[in-house]
Amino acid sequence: MAKTAQYGKGGKVVGSNLMEQHLIPSERTTEVMKDLFGCDVTEGSLQNWRQEAYKKLEVEEEAVKEQLRETPVVNADETGIFCENKLHWLRVASNEKLTNYAIHEKRGKAATDEIDPHIKGRLIHDFWESYLGYENCQHGHCNSHIKRELTSVFVAIVTCIFCDK
Repeated sequence: MAKTAQYGKGGKVVGSNLMEQHLIPSERTTEVMKDLFGCDVTEGSLQNWRQEAYKKLEVEEEAVKEQLRETPVVNADETGIFCENKLHWLRVASNEKLTNYAIHEKRGKAATDEIDPHIKGRLIHDFWESYLGYENCQHGHCNSHIKRELTSVFVAIVTCIFCDK
């Protein structure tokens, strides 16, 4: 009868850290674990460790969201990210000390309502329509987005000046 493999907290931390912090795919992480520690960790074990860590961090994630709700100024944004070969949206809400990241398959109001904390202070964003649905906060336009829009306008004007039409 084969013995069940057992890994201590250190092994689980290293395996999870390699995948999450260093973005090493699970197949390569098994190779690194074998090379460094001589242990044959399966991809299934790595995924179980990720789930275990995720469950343990749920309380902390909710605490971060609650603190962001009470923060005077919160920055929010989203960007496209491929997850399992499908476009999803990586959303971020942050202040000077805390950041909450979340991935959702949708970009609009459904995702905003499900993920983003309902801010009571000032929400700084790109004026995406979903953010404007927050009625219990003040809104501010992100300086980086203003700069990007002004640059686009400048390029359009210069192009028109030098075009032959």
